[in-house]
Amino acid sequence: MSECEAVTLAQNKLRDSPQEGAIYLVKALDCIPLAIIQAAAYINRLGSRMSAAKYLGELHGVEGQVRLLQKAASDMRRDEEAQKSVLATWQISFEYLRNKRSSAANLLSFMCFFNRQGYPEFMIRHYTDTDGRDTSSSTGLAGGNVDLEEDIAMLRQFSLLNAAEDKDEFEMHGLVQLATRIWLRTAGSEDRWRSMFVRAMSLEFPTGEYTNWPRCRLLFPHALAWSSRGWTMNETKSGRCR
Repeated sequence: MSECEAVTLAQNKLRDSPQEGAIYLVKALDCIPLAIIQAAAYINRLGSRMSAAKYLGELHGVEGQVRLLQKAASDMRRDEEAQKSVLATWQISFEYLRNKRSSAANLLSFMCFFNRQGYPEFMIRHYTDTDGRDTSSSTGLAGGNVDLEEDIAMLRQFSLLNAAEDKDEFEMHGLVQLATRIWLRTAGSEDRWRSMFVRAMSLEFPTGEYTNWPRCRLLFPHALAWSSRGWTMNETKSGRCR
């Protein structure tokens, strides 16, 4: 965005912030819309405890982590400024979630392995609340002390997840998905959450009878999203839809 457009966006998103603060913020975020939206969401969430000026200090505080994420992002193909800005705002929001509501951070970790569009709600109920360790029931549902609706609301509030037109489906911005994957890789948690994804797909992907085709069509994009990364439907139960 142009600087003028970016300042307008920041002022529209921020509840209470002087124009000068908005100008400094958008410059620090290279006028990247997603980064501005995420920063504003974080500032609004913390209310009187946070301002645009304080957020600039938060950005400086995560510079080291962002460099590590960029170094690990050898497969990123996007504009370098967008990478840096979104990785920074994502890092601040994600660390807040890990400290204040870890189950929401875990839900985001689980969801980043799906196709970024069309998350069915029945699939995202397969996450757990303990850093990827499977404490779920035999059906794969999360433990009883997890409030899925509150976790979804938290992720939406931080602009890490959006509701699709269908109220029962959700979607994630590509850069948010990519940032989450990179963080999991650097934290050594990627295989753990990928295994949970494969297990959930195995539990939910139906057999190929005609009556199951609607669910097959719903889930196939999520299976296809990872087939190019070495995962195939053969890793799930045999006889599933192809």
